[in-house]
Amino acid sequence: MRIVQISDAHIFTDIQYGKLLGLNTAVSFEAVLQLVESNTKSPDLIILTGDLSQDETSPAYQHIAKSCERFKCPIYWIPGNHDNPALMYQIFNKTQLKDEKAILLGNWLFILLNSHYPKHVDGLLAKTEFFHLQHYLSLHPKQHTMVFLHHPPVSVGSKWVDNLALKNAKELFNITDKHPQIKAIVCGHVHQEFHTTRKNVHIYTTPSTCIQFKSNSQNFKLDKLNPGYRWFDLNANGTFNTGIERLINFDNTVDFTSKGY
Repeated sequence: MRIVQISDAHIFTDIQYGKLLGLNTAVSFEAVLQLVESNTKSPDLIILTGDLSQDETSPAYQHIAKSCERFKCPIYWIPGNHDNPALMYQIFNKTQLKDEKAILLGNWLFILLNSHYPKHVDGLLAKTEFFHLQHYLSLHPKQHTMVFLHHPPVSVGSKWVDNLALKNAKELFNITDKHPQIKAIVCGHVHQEFHTTRKNVHIYTTPSTCIQFKSNSQNFKLDKLNPGYRWFDLNANGTFNTGIERLINFDNTVDFTSKGY
């Protein structure tokens, strides 16, 4: 099975003129979706891992849903710190984009957690999220499992980004450490490719579909890498491969002198 992760689109209400640090985010989002569509392996599942809108508006979410109509596979979403979860549900629930907490596909289980922390940039998992996590892990102990959330529970090596990560990662690991069926924890938020392992569990982040943050940078800094997405090819025995695909020959109009956004 092929799973595709798309993250951090930051779409504006005005898709024609809405730009983030000089980049039209709707244009780059469309280009990344075309890249997914052009791949010889079609996705069996797509997961959108948050910060889908920059300004938390209905037109932005409607544009995202409309753009995703090209895909025939199931598509699920979780919110990020820039999102409005209630509005996302209101808009997306009328489309093919769904917000299920757990998805069973073949020998695999995907658990989606909401780390949106209202009025904060960093993330926090509510008690209900831990309940859902524990419930589905206990319900499906033999399913190979991947956990998705917006905010990473580990340091990615950039001080300014790490200050905005998941606040209660310890509580998350108190649960995941007890369930060896978990193969990976997959996040967005950091606008960069990252991988580490913790107690045999792989932890990944993925590029944004718009601006990219410079890896291992202590202060805010942009990278000249192009937008992209992450894919996973999953095997029935619990093994998997993963990789990053980025746009090629993309007219990157980002203002690389920016000190923040």
